[in-house]
Amino acid sequence: MISGIVTGGCICASLIANGNTNYGIVIGTGMATVFGSLLPDIDSRTSKLGKKFRITSKIVSKLFGHRGFLHSPLFIILLFLLINGILSKNGINQTFYYLNYGLAFGCLNHLFCDMLTKGGIPLFYPFQKIKFSILPMKSGSKYEIVPLILTCILQVVIAFIFVSKNIFIK
Repeated sequence: MISGIVTGGCICASLIANGNTNYGIVIGTGMATVFGSLLPDIDSRTSKLGKKFRITSKIVSKLFGHRGFLHSPLFIILLFLLINGILSKNGINQTFYYLNYGLAFGCLNHLFCDMLTKGGIPLFYPFQKIKFSILPMKSGSKYEIVPLILTCILQVVIAFIFVSKNIFIK
């Protein structure tokens, strides 16, 4: 969640730096990013969202298990395209596109952070269910703070590059 908050803050800063003065959109996009950083864990009944949405969590957990489909890039791509398709078909205002981007960035952030643990993620799900991991660290361990700090610093650096090069959705 901390990394999701940093990601949301970086996206908000990028939007503002690139001239977006609609602070409702900026704050909404930041909140969508934080929500997206929690969303893949709805497949775990002990997660923050799993506890809030017990029935949904139970169904998703039974269907896919923890760190299954919802922890794959394919899920994020399909969710992003589905939401964009719904927005386009219904002529929904541009504001919601920002929220969709925030949601997708948050989900990607979650997957990256989970790749930093020994549990990993199924990068090529459903074609290959092998879970890829970058570090041998256990999620929730006392050592988790080191990659978390490094990840947050990396996010700020990337946001700075996006701002300085004027790279972001406008």
